[in-house]
Amino acid sequence: MSRLCNIYFWVICLEMLFQFGLQAQDLSDLNKEKKQIEKKIALSSSLLKELDVKKTSSLQSIRILNAQIQERQKLVSVFKREIDVFDAKITQSEQSISLLNKEINKAKSDYSKLIRTTYRRSRMYNEFAFFLGSDSFNEAYRRYIYLKQYNRYRRNQGHILMESKAILQKEVGVLKKLKRKKTISLSNIQNEKVELEKNIASKNKFIQSAIKKEKILRQQLRQNELVIKNLERKIVAIISNVKEKKGAFSEFNRMMGMLEWPVDNGIVVSKFGEHAHPMLKQVKIKNNGVDIQAAKGSEVFSIFDGEVSRVVGIPGYNKAVIIRHGKFITVYANLISVYVKNNQVVKTGEKIGIVYSGDGDNASVLHFEIWEESKKHDPIKWLKN
Repeated sequence: MSRLCNIYFWVICLEMLFQFGLQAQDLSDLNKEKKQIEKKIALSSSLLKELDVKKTSSLQSIRILNAQIQERQKLVSVFKREIDVFDAKITQSEQSISLLNKEINKAKSDYSKLIRTTYRRSRMYNEFAFFLGSDSFNEAYRRYIYLKQYNRYRRNQGHILMESKAILQKEVGVLKKLKRKKTISLSNIQNEKVELEKNIASKNKFIQSAIKKEKILRQQLRQNELVIKNLERKIVAIISNVKEKKGAFSEFNRMMGMLEWPVDNGIVVSKFGEHAHPMLKQVKIKNNGVDIQAAKGSEVFSIFDGEVSRVVGIPGYNKAVIIRHGKFITVYANLISVYVKNNQVVKTGEKIGIVYSGDGDNASVLHFEIWEESKKHDPIKWLKN
């Protein structure tokens, strides 16, 4: 019976440790995700402060605020997932406490019976008389072994009871800590919701002031569409005129999700593909790449080994560097200064220019595209998270 109790006791402990290990891993992943999101929120706040409102329209501020709102919504979601983990751990901890309490009550009952049996036996005879009552030496020896085993069993029952109580106290302590952490996460959610409401209020304020300038916005939109088409024509011309060098930089296709960002400390303010205009209702805008808001004077880097196909001037996007990586092409537009020239071989992380940081909505915004021959790719799927 002692051996069975010990086995059951350690099975409970192992189950607790296994569940705790899995949940600790979940919490570690969530903490990493939180840090990444918080870093982006801090960056967007810094970029908003950097904007000269007098020299830029409301559009740029709204784009940054939209990015910040999305990140705050992600953070709230992470806190909710964290609470789900805490709830699961709390439930598991409560179940463990319930099982341990059952074991302790059983051990108490067994131990109580044992003490009563020992007391009754001691009143009937003492151990010395128990030996003297033996008919032979062999019987006396057997009685000695029996008493030894009986006393060991009684001590083991006491140890099991004390060990179970110690584990129970520890588990109760863990439960209290989990409940405190859950309370902190709930508080963080409330704080984030308050900040989220502030961001939305700021965004609405910019939108209200921009409604009066709808004609200007629509004119800017048409101009931007012309800029995008002009850049697209240049890219298509390069694809058709410049032949791929067989085997050169062909590893690019294996790098999805692993490429470094073309600028340090940037946030995406306009995503790939077709999506709603941030200010004009029922107006869709199309983006062949992504627009990344960076700090003033940010340098731009090649995301992979390649060869500069062309450095071109694009009205509205200043200068663009187009780099070929085998079948793939990367485009870095809205540069004010360029460090590379046509046909130059560049390495991963090599500086290729500086983002334009003058006036207007494209101040400190890098326009970045990835093409596979004539097929356009969403750059976010290729860049590291």
